[in-house]
Amino acid sequence: MFFKVIHGALLVLSLASAPGAALGQVPEQTEPARGTDTSGGAASPVDVDQLIREALANLDELERVEDPAMRSRLLEEVLDRARVVQESDPDNPWAKYVFGRAYLISGRAGDAIDYMQRFVRTREGRNEWRAHRLLGDMFVGKFPRLAQASYQRAIALKPGEPALLHGLSVCAAKTGDLDEAIRLAEEAVLADGRRTIAYQHHYARTLASRGRLAEARHVALAVLALAEKAAREQRGEREPLEVLDKQHQLVIDVIDGLIRDDPGHAENYVEIVKYLRARSANSIEIARFDVLDILEAGVTEARPDRAPRLMVEYGRTLAAVGRLEQAMAVLKDVLAADPQNSEARKALAELQGGEPVGD
Repeated sequence: MFFKVIHGALLVLSLASAPGAALGQVPEQTEPARGTDTSGGAASPVDVDQLIREALANLDELERVEDPAMRSRLLEEVLDRARVVQESDPDNPWAKYVFGRAYLISGRAGDAIDYMQRFVRTREGRNEWRAHRLLGDMFVGKFPRLAQASYQRAIALKPGEPALLHGLSVCAAKTGDLDEAIRLAEEAVLADGRRTIAYQHHYARTLASRGRLAEARHVALAVLALAEKAAREQRGEREPLEVLDKQHQLVIDVIDGLIRDDPGHAENYVEIVKYLRARSANSIEIARFDVLDILEAGVTEARPDRAPRLMVEYGRTLAAVGRLEQAMAVLKDVLAADPQNSEARKALAELQGGEPVGD
């Protein structure tokens, strides 16, 4: 039997909150939406604006949710609402925006671009900076000049927005203008208050690409500290550990550049080994989630009441990744079914006594 271990979540860009202010500019409906039964029958008028607001709220929630079943349910709700709006009010521009974001989340990038381009050609879309930003985010990987145009339209509507400054910096780096990329990256980091890891990571990488390694090292160490803090605070989640891995690699690459520039500086060798070891230890933490994925597949496929060894191993691994409450619940279930299970009893005792549970 082969297990497919899926890492990471669906592509989710770091969009801001739903455009509630822009929606507020949509006139309140003074007559039933088109396609609505007004003859007094069972059908009720469709509140198009309310459906749009609900769909946007669902989309914002989708960006925070990782559970696949919940994501699937929310995405279907979004698409259902957008379809009703489209049927009731075919000219409603916000349905295009909703479809664009939903298709992007579901991996249909081509459809997402099509709908978002149609949206920005409307009056409402021309004035919605988030839509222009989303187009920029979709273009920036392969078409940086197209992305740059979208980001520039967005920043004209939202001056000083860190996400847009960051996007323009990425475009400048991709087109070879490293000095402009550094300037914009620094602006993004400052405007953001040095909170977002991705912005500082890009800033450090761009400084290093320009040969400004001492500055790159300073920024890289600062962003590594942020990533370490996030991993501690979100213990039990895989994604912060993967982000931390990237920051370890960033620091290692920058110090490697310093060594190449000055091979005789002994302290750099000591420092790079320190971060290589830290990255190795973090990789072990990430690997535990690979084990957890396989065990979860086994728990789903096998009958837990007939697989106590599997359930004990599942509980121990949950504990190893930091999901202690879930681990104890699993082990207690094993003991409820088999009070004499010594492995479950030992693992539970370790957890209740605060002792680490091994892999």
